[in-house]
Amino acid sequence: MAENKDNVILVDDKEKKKRESLFVFGNNIAEIPCFRKSFLVGISSGLGGGIAYFLLTSNTRRAPHVAFGSYFLATLATWAHCRYNWSANRFKQRQLQKGLEMKVMYEGTEIERQMLTNSDSKEV
Repeated sequence: MAENKDNVILVDDKEKKKRESLFVFGNNIAEIPCFRKSFLVGISSGLGGGIAYFLLTSNTRRAPHVAFGSYFLATLATWAHCRYNWSANRFKQRQLQKGLEMKVMYEGTEIERQMLTNSDSKEV
């Protein structure tokens, strides 16, 4: 009985997490790389930019426009920078993985010996 009760609790927790997630166009936004960071930076810069503009100029009609503009630009810039770095790291990881697969595949064969002798002759 205790095992069944624990299993039910675990299933309930998983279902609760699924319900708490926000899906946009069929994608869980919590699983999109860089999403959280870029929107937090955008929200804080929009808030700061709008308040700073209002305090400096006291223009109530223009301050929301400045706030939204700074939110949009900061979100877009952070998203682009983060995704570029994420893509570069992912590319490097794939290259490394492919290299390791090739190393394992050629390990102990004549091809590996040829590659080692060729790399040794190039270094000298």
